[in-house]
Amino acid sequence: MIHKEVDVLLGGMLLTRQAANLSQRMQAYESRLLLRRGEMTVNGKSLMGIVSLGIQGGQRITVMAEGPDEEAVVAEFSRLMAGDSPLTEG
Repeated sequence: MIHKEVDVLLGGMLLTRQAANLSQRMQAYESRLLLRRGEMTVNGKSLMGIVSLGIQGGQRITVMAEGPDEEAVVAEFSRLMAGDSPLTEG
């Protein structure tokens, strides 16, 4: 299992539509993905889990993954939280 601290560089709060897109992208990976903010840990592939974290810019999230593509899923999550790729289209 790998752990990484990720700084969220989004411009504001992660909206439901963005969380849905994030969840969908994370489901493409085989590895188990967990996200932690404070004392709360959620399934990083679950829309409701992601929404319940209340992710917003300026926060730090701990990302934990375990499985065959754990490094790739953590890298993708980190890239998305850095704002390097849009979470919604249009």
